[in-house]
Amino acid sequence: MQYILIILTFIGSTFTQVADAKMQGDTYYLPAVDVVAEKNQAISTKDVPLKYAVNTMVDDIYHSKGKSQSGQWTRMFDGSWEYNLRLTAKNATSLNVGMEDFFLPPSAELWVSTDDQSIMRGPYDGSYNQKHGFFWVGDVPADHMNIRITVSDKYKPYLSFKIDNVTRGFYRFWDESSYLNKSGSCNVDVACPEGDVWKNQINSVGRYSFSTTNGSFVCTGQLINNTAQDGSPLFSTADHCGYSNGSSQIPLSARQSLAASMAIIWNYQSLTCRAPGSTQSGVQISTSGFNQRQSGATYLASNPASDFALVRLNSQPSENFDLEYTGWDRRDIAPASVVSIHHPQGHAKRISFENDPTSITQYATSIRGAGTHIRVADWDLGTTEGGSSGSGLWNADQLFVGQLHGGAAACGNDEPDWYGRLFVSWDNGNDAQSRMKDWLDPNNTGQQSLQGTGGCEAPSVNIINDSSNSVGELLTFSSEVTGGAGGYTYQWEINGDSGIDGTAADIQARYNHKYVGNINLTVKDSVGCQANASKAVVV
Repeated sequence: MQYILIILTFIGSTFTQVADAKMQGDTYYLPAVDVVAEKNQAISTKDVPLKYAVNTMVDDIYHSKGKSQSGQWTRMFDGSWEYNLRLTAKNATSLNVGMEDFFLPPSAELWVSTDDQSIMRGPYDGSYNQKHGFFWVGDVPADHMNIRITVSDKYKPYLSFKIDNVTRGFYRFWDESSYLNKSGSCNVDVACPEGDVWKNQINSVGRYSFSTTNGSFVCTGQLINNTAQDGSPLFSTADHCGYSNGSSQIPLSARQSLAASMAIIWNYQSLTCRAPGSTQSGVQISTSGFNQRQSGATYLASNPASDFALVRLNSQPSENFDLEYTGWDRRDIAPASVVSIHHPQGHAKRISFENDPTSITQYATSIRGAGTHIRVADWDLGTTEGGSSGSGLWNADQLFVGQLHGGAAACGNDEPDWYGRLFVSWDNGNDAQSRMKDWLDPNNTGQQSLQGTGGCEAPSVNIINDSSNSVGELLTFSSEVTGGAGGYTYQWEINGDSGIDGTAADIQARYNHKYVGNINLTVKDSVGCQANASKAVVV
């Protein structure tokens, strides 16, 4: 058996009470997973994200203001400190940990591993701190997890974390096909000839997992371009992928935690075309050979009316992934034909075609009403399934027009699907957190459509600061920038207020009071491509 060291977060509405978990020695024992019962209770429909884990809410694992509960601290020979915690849950197929009030000060590093160290993640340092204070490590495919944190004696009092949610897997969605339905054999691999002219759109789509207080789930989403074309890693998906309960949104803090928990796998797809309808086409492909991944995002906006959600990934996807930031069309038009690209049942990426005109309706009806959705009457080739939620719909101009909300389409039927319309998502809200336009058109150009892009070659940015850290002393923070197109411009934010504190390559500051947080630097090159750096500071 394997075990995991842990980091964590929280999510939904049903959960296991903390009384079911307990600390013995250096190990924290979580409730056992009833795999059969959980699989029998799970729902697999497109308007409910595909569930693969249940959660345990805890309140007795934390370190704050120099005080800890659970886990063990050890003083090292050089005077630094090491914290260790082991989590385990019998029968669990995976563990994931969510933290709030998360802050790694200078010198602090965090690792997550299994007992045999076949899985080792880290080091995570202060650059992973976010203003919202949430951090997730991502699923560790084992029934245990080990967490290790090292920090100097000087900065240990400033270390902060509180584990409040641990998810325990009951379904190995990454390589198992016996739970619910495996993806239907009528699906079409993106490697098939039908996908040849859609390569850019295919390369924008990723499968991701996320966690809430109700468990862990799988959905689909896509990178999307913005009018500044600055390479900002905006990722579009569905509101019902955890951001709301029916027509009402969950609290902002829970939405931020959800986004922080996102773990994306790119280019997870068959490398060859398996004949649609064949037995081979219905066989699951393990994710074990697909290593283009990233974790963590910041919530930007969502709205249940058109079922959209938008986040910004915390890190720029690697150029080696060869991804596309899809273009879009926000006009009030029902497309004459459409294509959807998605991960049915969370499995390898597929493409579906509707060659007949779509219609504009309310969700789950053929009546126009408020016209919030695009209705696909029936797919001519391929289909969609649970796990496809949030996947994009593209018109004949290969521009994104909406994301999958739900429907009854499946292999062997001619039932419809509904996609929330970008036309409605664009400005059907009272503020930036309820509409798309503030993020996809940051310069307020009023563009009706935008072509996609392969992104840009962002500069590499690092922050260098002197060792002085006393209130009243003059501190210097310097940028170290390479790559990109040159001609850099700078924006510093050094006190946590989100304002611009300086625009030169270096900045000096004299703090008149204590400050524990991150300094942030945004650098743009001469073609508008931007990169960010963040560093923990204690004054």
